[in-house]
Amino acid sequence: MKIEQTMYPFARGERGLFVEVYFPKKAEFQAGIFNTLQNGKNIKLIKAYFKGYAQKLLTELALYPNLFDPDWYKTPPTERVEIRTPTIAGARRRFDAYVSQFHGWSIDEVDGMFFKGEKVYEERTQIIRLIFRFKSRYSRVAERENCIDVLRSILYYAITARGFVSGEAVWDEAHKGAIYGEPCPVG
Repeated sequence: MKIEQTMYPFARGERGLFVEVYFPKKAEFQAGIFNTLQNGKNIKLIKAYFKGYAQKLLTELALYPNLFDPDWYKTPPTERVEIRTPTIAGARRRFDAYVSQFHGWSIDEVDGMFFKGEKVYEERTQIIRLIFRFKSRYSRVAERENCIDVLRSILYYAITARGFVSGEAVWDEAHKGAIYGEPCPVG
């Protein structure tokens, strides 16, 4: 019997984002979930899907209008003076610029209890953990100059301190202190 050696593309300390999606664990969902995950790297399919559902995405994600602004990420932060109301045409232009950061998934299941009013529901839940990996445009320079640790430190700070979508405020003073190094108020 030949055992195949697998090289994993992930290394300790590399930055990634894990997003968990919960589904009831039912056999009827499995084919749809698996096919969707398999198509997660098909950039043409993803862009076509986004464009086809542009209006629904604009409605569902209305709190994050900058995600649909095709010029937002090309505009220096100091020049971003207003949030524009997104249009379907603008969203489709933004989708054309989409680059996939999706790098895989893992699946787990748990037993859960859920409340609705006074009633308690018990259900097996499937957790799909989506894996996204980001690479800085400065990675090659940092590797060449042998200072990848400095780049990593900067990225960890920047993602933690500035990584909020559409510039949301931190939740509370303790969180703000953890991010910006300010003392946490006592009491």
